[in-house]
Parts: sequence; C-alpha cells; structure tokens
Amino acid sequence: APAVDVDAVLVANDLIDNLAYGTGTGYVALAPDVYDLAVRAHDDPNVVATFRADLSGLTGGAAQVFASGLLGGTPGFGLYVALPDGTVFPLPLAPAPARVQIVHNAIAPTVDVYAGNILLVDNFVFRTATPFVDVPADRPVALGVAADNSNGPADALATYALTLESGRTYVVMAGGVLFGAPGFDLFINENAQEVAANPGNVEFSLFHGSPDAGPVDVRLLSGPVIFDNISFGEYADYLSVPASTYTIGVTPAADNNNILAAYLADLTGLTGGAATVFASGYVSGADPSFGVWVALADGTTFPLPQYVNTNDLENKLEALQLSPNPTNGNLFVKFKLNTSENLRYAVRDLTGRMMMEGDFGVVPTGPFNAQLQVGQLSSGMYLLDIHSDAGVISSKFIVSE
Repeated sequence: APAVDVDAVLVANDLIDNLAYGTGTGYVALAPDVYDLAVRAHDDPNVVATFRADLSGLTGGAAQVFASGLLGGTPGFGLYVALPDGTVFPLPLAPAPARVQIVHNAIAPTVDVYAGNILLVDNFVFRTATPFVDVPADRPVALGVAADNSNGPADALATYALTLESGRTYVVMAGGVLFGAPGFDLFINENAQEVAANPGNVEFSLFHGSPDAGPVDVRLLSGPVIFDNISFGEYADYLSVPASTYTIGVTPAADNNNILAAYLADLTGLTGGAATVFASGYVSGADPSFGVWVALADGTTFPLPQYVNTNDLENKLEALQLSPNPTNGNLFVKFKLNTSENLRYAVRDLTGRMMMEGDFGVVPTGPFNAQLQVGQLSSGMYLLDIHSDAGVISSKFIVSE
C-alpha cells in the first residue's frame, strides 16, 4: 500500500496524515467511543476501506493499531489492534452508511449544521436542502444546529443524537420555530427515497411544516384527495404518479371544498426521481408566508407556483359546447367570445394528469369553432380546460370505443 491518510469520520479529517509503509505515528489521544476509520491513499479523496473501532471499553488504556496484508492480495488488507497484554484482534469493516438529506424548513435564521465535529452545512438557508450524503450507521451521531458563522460544534443551540440504520435512507426536516411555538425540532422520514420505486413514474412524499396550519388534505382540483389528514410534523407515504403536470389544492382536513391555496405541480422531466414536497411558512400571512416547496434528491429546492383560478373568463366565454359527447375520434369545441382573448387548452383525466395541451391563439370576438383529435385517448371521462389570463373554464367529455 502507498502512504495513507486516515480520517476519523465526523471527528477529525486526516487524523493520520501521510503515513508511509514501515513507519509509525506518535500516540493519538481519543475519548473512549465508537469510531469509523476511513483509510485513503495520501491526498486521495477516495476511501479504500472504512473500519469500525469500538474504543468505548478502553478507558485509560493504550493500543497499537497496525495495517497489515495486501491490497488486492492474500492475506487481505486490514487494520488490527494489539493491546498491552498481547491480545490482537482485527477491526471489522464499518457497516454500510445510511443516506441522509437535510432540509431547512424551520422558522429560523440561517444556521450552521454539524455532524459530530465536522461542519456539515455552512450557512444553511431557510427552504434549502442538502443532497443525500453518507452518514455512519448503527452508532450514535450528534447532529448540532448553531447560528451561522459559528466557530464549532460547541456553539450549537441544539444537539440531537441520531442512530441511523445501515443501508437505509432518511430525510431529516428541520421544522418548527426557533425560540417560538411549536418549538424547533428535527422530523425524520425513516422511509425516504432517492429514486422512484417505479422507474416509469415520479414519487414524492408530503411533509406538513406550516406551524400555524391545522391538519390538511391535499386534493387534485379536478379529482380526489391524494394526501389525507396530515398534521404538523407528519410525513405522508410516497405517492407514485406519471411525470406530468397536476393542479393541486390544499384544504382543511375537514373541509375539502375550502381551498386554502392551489398550486401547479409540473413534474415533467422528473421520471424515475423522488422528492419531498413540504408545506412551509404561516397561513396567517405572517412572514414568511405560506407556500409549498419541493426538495429533490440532489438538494435542489423550488416553490410550486400558485394557481389562480378566477371566474372572469366565464363572463367572456359563452355557450361552450363539446360534441359529439361521447366521442370516439374528433371532439368539436364551440363557444362565443364577447371580447378577444388569447386562449390555451388542456385535456386532463380525472386524476388531474395532463393528456393533451395546445393553443387556440388569439381568438377574436364572436363565434369560435375548433376540432381536437382525442381518439388516441383510452376510454373514459376527461376534462377540457380552456385557459386565458382571465381564468379557466372546464367541461367534461367522454371517450368511448
């Protein structure tokens, strides 16, 4: 093996630096605890192997740790411990790490986040996220949250001991209100996903992180409830849907007709991916105001645009007729405008999934006729939405065989 560096993962990078074959270090003092020792070629970021060293029972003791064996040969490479009484034992390989994404959704200033002694996220801004990263598993990890521009983990305002399971994936959501109510806390999704279980769909979980909102439902504006009775601090199970565009409404859990806000969720381009959708901010109108945000696996976050649905178009568009209805081929669209409008259209199924879209262009005042080819759609009921800057009008039609 070449000269190596050894990191004590989340404790000290380059705990051992540039150790060449045939040489040794002086003694290194460590608190009796469990450590993961990652061995790398000197100044190479790629880890050759990580070993689990349980030193928790060696208080007051001393030991010699030695590298032995051949890289890619026999006997194989490993780290061994020799105790003063002559006992020698190998250090086992560390368990596979957990995968963790952290999302900052707390009503709090910019913060620093520490994992053990290591600064994990510097100047972590509200409504941003980390990508998924490896975190040591099957042993406690201290996650500390400090004010931005902190000097180290000792400055943490709050510290949480997390023990994550090997091979599992987690989303850790910072939520609540720092120095307020409900208090700042970490909310963990223990069944998080980096990718969709169904590679042909996009899959997302919902987190309720609005401190002053009661239990909510999320429904498709043209269809059923998709997330039911979610309270503050709760995650909903992942929902798997085609990567299309959906219009969703957030309602009180007990009143699905009272839409608090509606949003346009454009999931096109996310096929095979997974995301966490999180409600954020205050519904009361206090700062920061309520919104629905998305965190992707790579750490990208963005708000869903609010969908404004007014009835102004109903005052401008009259006598809408769809024929024949049912149809098995062409659908004729007829209406009359009392003022010129730039009109677009979309055909959706009853789950809200967009099946077709297009542009009627600038339609002048007076009668209007158009023909849509819908014969390629499967049999069933659909909605035709006609949009303009003034609003939207929807009408149902049926495709039959």
